[in-house]
Amino acid sequence: MVQLSRSPHDDWWRRSRPGASVLSTTPPPARLVHLRRPVLAWGLLIGLILAWPLLLLGRPAYISDSAAYYKGGHVAVSFALEHLRPPADNNPQFAPRGPIAPSGAAATAAQARGARSILYSVLAYVLGAPAGQMLILAIFQALLTGLVCAVVIDFFAPSSPKKWLTAAAVLAFATPVAFVACLALPDIFTGLVIIAIVLPAIGEARMSTATKLLLMAVGAFGVAAHSSHPPLAAVLTLVIALRLLFAWYRGHCPANWGRAWAWAAAPLVLGVALTVCVNRVGFGAASIAAKRFPLTLARSVADGPGRWYLEKHCSTEHYAVCELFPSGFPHDINDFLWGKTGLDDRATPEQLDRIRREEVSIVAAATREYLGVELLHLFTGFLRQLVKISPDASFDQRISLDRQQIPHVVPSTGMTAWLGQAVYLASLISVAAALLWMARRFRYLQESEKLAIFFTLTALLTNAAICVFFSGIAHRYQARVAWLIPLLAIALASVRSRQIASSGAQPELGRH
Repeated sequence: MVQLSRSPHDDWWRRSRPGASVLSTTPPPARLVHLRRPVLAWGLLIGLILAWPLLLLGRPAYISDSAAYYKGGHVAVSFALEHLRPPADNNPQFAPRGPIAPSGAAATAAQARGARSILYSVLAYVLGAPAGQMLILAIFQALLTGLVCAVVIDFFAPSSPKKWLTAAAVLAFATPVAFVACLALPDIFTGLVIIAIVLPAIGEARMSTATKLLLMAVGAFGVAAHSSHPPLAAVLTLVIALRLLFAWYRGHCPANWGRAWAWAAAPLVLGVALTVCVNRVGFGAASIAAKRFPLTLARSVADGPGRWYLEKHCSTEHYAVCELFPSGFPHDINDFLWGKTGLDDRATPEQLDRIRREEVSIVAAATREYLGVELLHLFTGFLRQLVKISPDASFDQRISLDRQQIPHVVPSTGMTAWLGQAVYLASLISVAAALLWMARRFRYLQESEKLAIFFTLTALLTNAAICVFFSGIAHRYQARVAWLIPLLAIALASVRSRQIASSGAQPELGRH
């Protein structure tokens, strides 16, 4: 049977091995996707539109972690300046300003109870203007997101100004991406990591070197920006590898599969390597999660199994965490970790190091002992997490600097409740509509377009599973990736509309 129509986007996955026949008509030359001036211009415009919460509310969104990232970046920069300064140089201009003196930076890093991504902390500190508000950081994230979205849309089909404006409006006002980009956290990089892996996997041969380098750099930084990103990137990269293996088994493995695999895997490899190196320098431990907070243990304790197991075995096992809660364990993750009597306040650095070492064994033992309860909690939590896509951005808080110029998140007037609910409702509608459109048109899409949908949905499901197991349920965890579904639908709609316009006919809705 001869395939009557074929998109050039399909070449990457459907190209046969030497000697195999290709049952299709000759496709038109593939269009090279590169950082053209229109793409850069529309990416800038989309990014500026995504920054509308900043214009409306006057500041980024914050949670308590936002101030922690800024303070961690201050420590990291001070640490670097202390070690880069020549020993004989006593010029005071090299000393960092603020409460952390250079002479104590190394000790501060070594004695840290817990820490987040060093690289993102440095970014938050460097782009922390004005006065630690991290406004420049939020603008940078919005512009970077706009550029990547423009690359995605241009990847599938070049669009008219009307389509670009429609895409910008839908993304900014009918998805949570604007609030995620304007949040002083690395959440926006979750979606950017997925894009950086998926696009080269389905179309490396059609992308310019500059485009691939941009995606690789964004993806590698994104992997290093948060502890949940390496496992997400690893699962997605593995799924792509299995798809390549299946294509090889079916005799459709692309001729450039090795190069494509290298570009798709590059964000994971480089991001993990970067994280390990930075943690080795900063904390003396070559780890991808050095000084992490024991979130998985906190989740297990809050769900029940971890708490029941510890209450039953603390008297015999002598875990470090038992020393800190002799009268019983909190029932809430935040109380367990960051409450007034939580680990962050009670535990010494040595105790937290012991808790980190014991975390896996405690969670594993609690899971074995209460397997049914644990599986039920994880499964129901997974289903709940999938639909929790509210931006949940705390514009009702602000950053305040104390006398020592240390930032703190304090209450303030900000986003009204109705605005958050409106964005949540619009996000649910746009995601549902995009999924319905893709389900109706799936059989008529080209192979690479189907793979883009499959890989993106795989990433969204994986993100929900990782967050529920390792941390817990939160609206912002799924909001940071839910906007990818409308973005992909917009890009694919541009493809279909161009194909319909070029053929001068309506799409066939009957039997394929």
